[in-house]
Amino acid sequence: MKHVYGLIISIVLVLSCIGQDPCKDVTCGDVCRGETLWKQECVNGECVDSQIVEENSPSCGYDPCRDVVCENACISTELWAMTCINGECVYDHLIEEHSESCGYTPPPPSTPSPTNEVLAEEYNVYSTLIEKGFGMIASCFRDYDEVEVIVIDKYTTPDTFGDSGLLDILEWVRDDMPSLTQEMIDDFIDKNEESYPLVDNFDIQKDVLLLEPDEFSEIFQESGGWSEFYSRYPDAQGILTFSRVGFNSDMNKAVVYLGGQCDWLYGAGYYVFLVKEDGEWSIQDSVMSWIS
Repeated sequence: MKHVYGLIISIVLVLSCIGQDPCKDVTCGDVCRGETLWKQECVNGECVDSQIVEENSPSCGYDPCRDVVCENACISTELWAMTCINGECVYDHLIEEHSESCGYTPPPPSTPSPTNEVLAEEYNVYSTLIEKGFGMIASCFRDYDEVEVIVIDKYTTPDTFGDSGLLDILEWVRDDMPSLTQEMIDDFIDKNEESYPLVDNFDIQKDVLLLEPDEFSEIFQESGGWSEFYSRYPDAQGILTFSRVGFNSDMNKAVVYLGGQCDWLYGAGYYVFLVKEDGEWSIQDSVMSWIS
């Protein structure tokens, strides 16, 4: 009789287990197999690999920059250090503002001074670019009315495209700027063989600050340089750079380089063609030479 009762109990236990889910109380998460992330699911009460969630997963120790080598790069005459982020080389911090390896030609110890007449007309061109061409100036979405001070590089410099010479650049610009004459190109090249210091002869309705090279280096010696810049000049548009101005013989047509930067990856450079009518300069054409 005891054997009969035992058999009955066993049958009852077996029947009670039929229909139960062995995975009911099992929770399976993702798991790493090497550098591959797998999704797991429960099978017969155990977690097993079901499908790949991500190959080369950072959460499994994969480093997308492991085999990436980033070399220094030029933006105009500026030399920048590059760093790898998510497998791509991006601009990290400024190494040198006026780098000879990026085509910059340093001024001689004694900087020559052009005639006062040319200087006066060049400042008229610069002022027109600031007042009427502010849309070309990198200002990080600040309107002209929101800017209290215009920060300008103390020294003139043309855009040089690294190893490219000024003549090659201007010939390239002329392809998209047919009004640019050889006379203006020659004058532009002659004036921009050397770098010249600017003074505050700008005729604009804003304060002007001419940024000295030493202060520029001090601000941008670390990768957080733009934060330091705006802590010093919170109402500025960024930093503006001008070349010398190339004119025709009648001094009523001009070509000039304008570069602006307001953050690490927010800047652009243009060659601008202007015409003087009734004593006033106006912007007629422009060609973008670089953007970041």
